[in-house]
Amino acid sequence: MNNLEASTTVPKYDQEEAAERIFDMIKESKNAEEVLQILKSMRIPLDYTDKTGMSLLDQASWSGLEDVVRFLLANGVDPNNSTHDSGYKSLMFAAIAGHQGICQLLLDYGAHVYSTNAIGKTAAEMAAFVGQHECVSIINNYVALDEIEKLLHPKGNDSDEIYSKEFSRALHDLIKTHIIHPVWVMLFLRDHYQLIWQHRQKFCYVLDRIFERQLRCKESNEVMSLKLWLILYTVRDTCKFVETALEKEGHKASTIIRNYIKQLLKMEQTYRIRPNLERYLRNAVQAFPYHHCLLFQALIKNLAAVEFGSLPDAFYLIMSVFSGQRMVETSHFCATCGAVTSTKRCCKNTYYCHPDCQKIDWCNHKMFCEKVYKGKQGEKRRCSLRDSAASKTIVQNEGNTSSDGIIRDGQSKDKHVEKVASALADIKSRILSLRLKVGIVGIQGYLRRKHKDKMFLETIDPVTGRQTWKVADEDYDIAQEIARSGFGDMIHDFERNQKYELGLKSVIGQFKKENEQVHVLDIGAGTGLLSMMAMRAGADSVTALEMLEPMAKCAEEIIRKNGYEGQIRLIASRSTELTDEQISTIEKGNVIVAEVFDTELIGEGALRTFKEAHQKLVKPGCRVVPSSARVLLVPVQSDFLMRFHQLPSRHFKVPEISKRCPGAGAIHDIHVSEIPEDEIRVLAEPFVAFSFDFEDGCSINYNETVVRTFDVELDGTFEALLMWWELDMDGTGQNILSTAPKWWNRKENWRDHWVQGVRKDETVALHCCHDEFSFWFAVPQNEFDAFEPNFCRCKTHVACSRNAIHRLNELDDDVAFDHFLRENFTEKSVAVLDDGSLMSLLLSKYAKKVKIIEPNDHFLAVILAYIEENQIRNIQIYDDCASVPCQEIDVVVSEPFYLSSFLPWDNLCFWFTAHKLSTFFKSRYFPLSPGVCFYFILFIHFFICYFLKRFKKAVFSGRNILQKGLMYAMPVLFDELWKIAALFGIVEGFDLTSFDDVIVKARSAVDAMVDPHPLWEYSSIVTGEPVVLAEFDFNEPPSHASFKAKITPSMIGTNAIVFWMDWIHGDYRLTSGLLNKPEVGERPKWSISHRQGVHFLPELERSLQSFSSINIKADFCPNAQFLFHFYYEA
Repeated sequence: MNNLEASTTVPKYDQEEAAERIFDMIKESKNAEEVLQILKSMRIPLDYTDKTGMSLLDQASWSGLEDVVRFLLANGVDPNNSTHDSGYKSLMFAAIAGHQGICQLLLDYGAHVYSTNAIGKTAAEMAAFVGQHECVSIINNYVALDEIEKLLHPKGNDSDEIYSKEFSRALHDLIKTHIIHPVWVMLFLRDHYQLIWQHRQKFCYVLDRIFERQLRCKESNEVMSLKLWLILYTVRDTCKFVETALEKEGHKASTIIRNYIKQLLKMEQTYRIRPNLERYLRNAVQAFPYHHCLLFQALIKNLAAVEFGSLPDAFYLIMSVFSGQRMVETSHFCATCGAVTSTKRCCKNTYYCHPDCQKIDWCNHKMFCEKVYKGKQGEKRRCSLRDSAASKTIVQNEGNTSSDGIIRDGQSKDKHVEKVASALADIKSRILSLRLKVGIVGIQGYLRRKHKDKMFLETIDPVTGRQTWKVADEDYDIAQEIARSGFGDMIHDFERNQKYELGLKSVIGQFKKENEQVHVLDIGAGTGLLSMMAMRAGADSVTALEMLEPMAKCAEEIIRKNGYEGQIRLIASRSTELTDEQISTIEKGNVIVAEVFDTELIGEGALRTFKEAHQKLVKPGCRVVPSSARVLLVPVQSDFLMRFHQLPSRHFKVPEISKRCPGAGAIHDIHVSEIPEDEIRVLAEPFVAFSFDFEDGCSINYNETVVRTFDVELDGTFEALLMWWELDMDGTGQNILSTAPKWWNRKENWRDHWVQGVRKDETVALHCCHDEFSFWFAVPQNEFDAFEPNFCRCKTHVACSRNAIHRLNELDDDVAFDHFLRENFTEKSVAVLDDGSLMSLLLSKYAKKVKIIEPNDHFLAVILAYIEENQIRNIQIYDDCASVPCQEIDVVVSEPFYLSSFLPWDNLCFWFTAHKLSTFFKSRYFPLSPGVCFYFILFIHFFICYFLKRFKKAVFSGRNILQKGLMYAMPVLFDELWKIAALFGIVEGFDLTSFDDVIVKARSAVDAMVDPHPLWEYSSIVTGEPVVLAEFDFNEPPSHASFKAKITPSMIGTNAIVFWMDWIHGDYRLTSGLLNKPEVGERPKWSISHRQGVHFLPELERSLQSFSSINIKADFCPNAQFLFHFYYEA
């Protein structure tokens, strides 16, 4: 008989006394079995609460009685009970008390993550306040099992394949974990091998879908996105490694994975980190595909600030970003797998979570113990695996790596480990030689003590690696959220505003004709503009939902100022996260108005928003504005568009893996209206891929696959699909809001997928698919083809943005540049400083030897694929400058382009690199002579042909052929781009100035004075002559300098100043900006492969145009960054 059935031993009390006794027992954390016996035998109401409103579940969660919590939840107790006087929920009690297992259990039973207490704090925020960072991580990383089931079985029981519950739970366990250590993930795969291996592709697919969703919704989760990426990276890599090893060797998968882990953990006595694991983590971070993610950029800067081989290691830095430095400093991580619940201690200083982890790492551990014993006899013994003084992180070690970067293991006694090492030799890992970050913990601690209750922003020099800190208000994150929210260009979209108001008038008018009361539900209210339009159109009341709390407070002020206070109720919550209590207080509406659309229509969660609103928030027969949407496609042939996608093929054969690669999964936003019409050849008429009826919630499906056929009207190559969407605002078919290009309507967005030859009159079957957040398309070659979302398989589209790929194609097509290489580098030994350039491949045709120093591992994979495909034999690859045999070098060349650059002057870091390299060669090897020239060849391909004749006049000598760089500034009048920075004022008759005050403060706190934009996509007019703002002499070492210039517009209307760089080689000039010489009043033509800098004039100066000139001061700092100042003269 189990404990729950042992009722005979329980004394009989009345229910009230028994309930009080139960509360006392739970408070005292008494034996859970006895508590369960009483609950089972006495039939006490399980939702019983005490005088403060605290329930049995609340008390058990606080006291840590996990079995009691499980019993209560299994018997129907609501985890979102809100009877407590202070509004605390069970999840809050568990999180504050630090009970991780109970937090996980409550979440599994549907506890709401975003529920707040009486002071407006969530469970995660309360846990963070008391330092329970593990609970914070569990809550923030949680994904419901239902989401996984929907991806595994999109058609429920009618899905093509039914996966076991154990498979679903394994996926769920991996997704909701907060451990990102590669070894932990590999051990998880080993332990679930039989369950996962047969369906590993589906396993990776679901992981990838959940990962993609984190940044493709209205409230993106950068932490969760990056965490899932690191897990997905390890799962894919491990599966690929096991597949390869199983083909070559007959060992069990568990043995292969174990040996792979040992190779990752391998270390030597003379170093401080585990080098293979360090490379693995750095590569995983660099492979993250969404480079615009602020968290990714911060992590890259932190990693770049630490010299490889020094502390803190990559795992420490990643965990600091995810969970906060305090959590990392106070936690004991397993030295093998990184688990935090590590209680097994060895040598009193190293922690392991399990004997298996200690056994796996024993070959390394005992080596250090022996070293300490021999070197420090008589002292207190401790293990040097851990360096608590530096960062309390796992001390890892730089292993035995050859000069070419390939892992060697010639002395291993483990036969299997030797075979793994041999297999790993094919994976050439290269890491930047990075600069040491000194005293990070001490600096942060000092700043925290000096500036209490402030936020500290770390800024790291991308060139020198120096770290600085600046103090920001604690509301910095809120300001950033508002500044980046993108309300500005939407509010200034007058066609959008007018279409929405016409739709509201039409729909509300129909109800009024029937003498019905109209209650409108505004989802994603923003400034409250649509809510006020609804009231003006005749609605009786409005409930507005806005998930950004600061935005909601601002909207309340706008509503009050416009006289609608009391008529519009505003709730600061996402519509899909409302509690049952909140829903019960909302009057069910009969009209929904929502602007929850992105470039891809459904990327912000529009489908779930409308479907769940129909289920919970509105009456049957509810009308929606917009009532429906259509996604349209048109097949095209376009060399111009394909240059953003395909790798160069003029001089070399493209690797097979790149030919087959479908490219990046993310949509490519581009203003096709700015592309000349003769650059796009339309092969068929536009057709509808998907239609969504927002007024019929039952018809909305999160996953669909349909086949659309179209008749080809022209012979050609089916290279891309142009995709746009249109909204029917009121169901009449007359009030349409469209994002089509101007040759159909206005503007469009496109996605690249595949290349397919087609002929006139041929009928093509296109498979169109979507999930909850994105679309993808395919033309199957046979019935067995899978239709899964795209992801890059060749690493090019991961390493390079689409603009960077466009730049590679420009280089490949440039005949003049190829002629220059042949004339000047034939039979020479050339060293190439690379960062996303294929110049080394072009040089290999003429140079005797080419030595590549490529810091980007993913782009290195692209170069290696080209080398293998084309059987190139005269290229050697090195990790860093120190490993290059410089006695063999005749010339060093570099392209002034860096994959990480945003603004034109970010590429000035080549100046620092050149200076360092020159100093290094002089001091360490031999004095420079005329035989060793540094040709830092900076090219922008549009100007190569024009300046070719002048280029031949350049004198090649021992000094830098690159003489100087010029920064230009020029006033312009943008047709549309200025709207993203413009204030609102009065919009459609409503006063939105309250939001102007908020946005000005937010932008002043977080926005740069000069922002990067691809200006070829935004039409403008030149309003004044360009002036030289700054000049750099590259024959001198880089140093601090201040520059000044005056701009005098020649015509009224200036709303921005644009900046770009030109690079000078004697008479040879290369530009990242203007490609023509426009007169004032004419339209400029901009470089496509580069972004230019833009400073938008303040509202007062832009609107009044009372200035006659603009004085610009630019301070060039030692960290290679600029500080801009603008002064306006009347």
